[in-house]
Amino acid sequence: MKNIYWILFILLGAGFSFTSCSEEEPFSTATADDNPRIIAPTFPERDENGGLGTISEIDRDVLFSITVTTTPADYTSVVWTLDGENVGTEKTLEMNLEAGIYHLRVDVSTPVGKTTFREGLVKIKALAEDPQSDEIVLERIVVPGGWARLSGTNLDKVAKVALKQINVSESKSNPEVEISDVTYVESGAYIEFKIPAGLADGEYRVAFVDVKGNRYGANTMDVTSKSLVTSGPDSKQPNAKWTLTGLNMDKVASLSLGGNAITTFVEQYSTRLTFVSPIVADGDYVLTGITSDGESVNFFVEDEIKTELAVTVKDSPSEVELWKGHYYVSWEAGASESAKEFGEVKTMIQDLPLGSKLKIYYTIEPNDTYHQIGTKTAYWTDLPGYPESVFSEDGVVEIVLTQEIIDLLKAEAGFICVGHGYYVDRVTYEE
Repeated sequence: MKNIYWILFILLGAGFSFTSCSEEEPFSTATADDNPRIIAPTFPERDENGGLGTISEIDRDVLFSITVTTTPADYTSVVWTLDGENVGTEKTLEMNLEAGIYHLRVDVSTPVGKTTFREGLVKIKALAEDPQSDEIVLERIVVPGGWARLSGTNLDKVAKVALKQINVSESKSNPEVEISDVTYVESGAYIEFKIPAGLADGEYRVAFVDVKGNRYGANTMDVTSKSLVTSGPDSKQPNAKWTLTGLNMDKVASLSLGGNAITTFVEQYSTRLTFVSPIVADGDYVLTGITSDGESVNFFVEDEIKTELAVTVKDSPSEVELWKGHYYVSWEAGASESAKEFGEVKTMIQDLPLGSKLKIYYTIEPNDTYHQIGTKTAYWTDLPGYPESVFSEDGVVEIVLTQEIIDLLKAEAGFICVGHGYYVDRVTYEE
């Protein structure tokens, strides 16, 4: 019997012990020496090309808000940067942002100097009634002192354009540059303005400002004083005149085609360079260049900037037929007959190699007294550099497919021929 009492007494004491322990506050075992970690939110992985993933995509009238959870929570400090500029040190970041794509990064550190970070893109969408610009890559690369063009919608509302350099340590202190001389071209749905001559090379965030002072984001623009080839060569035959077009072409000092130096130019201007190609055998070559500053000439290839251009040289370039027929184009035959669409060819053209020469063969309708031909997108936008023309005899329209033209065709549903008083007989291309 005494044993039973002793057992009950021991159990009762144990119960008090357990109760006492359960009333104690839990304590953290984390220390300042622990490696910092970001527990939430989950930032997306980079894509297969190394591009940053998108953290958030919202309309510009929605407050952007993000909260980071870290460990060791009591020993971590947080710094948020947006486009390289410090914008917050609290675990929650809230901002009203203009339309555009932003690079957001959060750095987490401990007192002993251990760090980690996460980064991604924040995409802010314009509202339907906002003035907004299209993302045509070549419109986003400009030179100091040169003209800029931005295409888009509702651009007649733009009274000023504001530029502010980003992704540099001085960006917060750099003043915003405001351009008030802005011209709206209704026929092309674009605005034109001149870039200040003294503007430093770099990436700039663009904002549109209306007459009331309201601001609308227009993403970013790159200002460069480096030589950049944006299209060409128009010919790819040996011992022939080749023309390259682009930015700051007057700074090119020499070119090299497969190791053959080219130091003499037929013509050289800020936007165009013509030279006679070396006498080489048919084949694949690499074109490179050096500027007067000793830097590499850049080439815009498939939406990327590279320091060389692959060129296939052919003494007699082959001509590939895309379409053949005898289609009458006329304003008098009705709206549908005033333009020629080419079925699959309509969108096939935009996928041809950069620098290909598109050729449209036409014959006149002798009963018509007026003959005019135009090459446009399916939205009836002129192809850059190729306005409508009046003619009086059979002929061929030749178009060198630049990156600007290819981007425009992709954005506006492909290629058409328009006008009056002629037949489209054949469409071909030469590489």
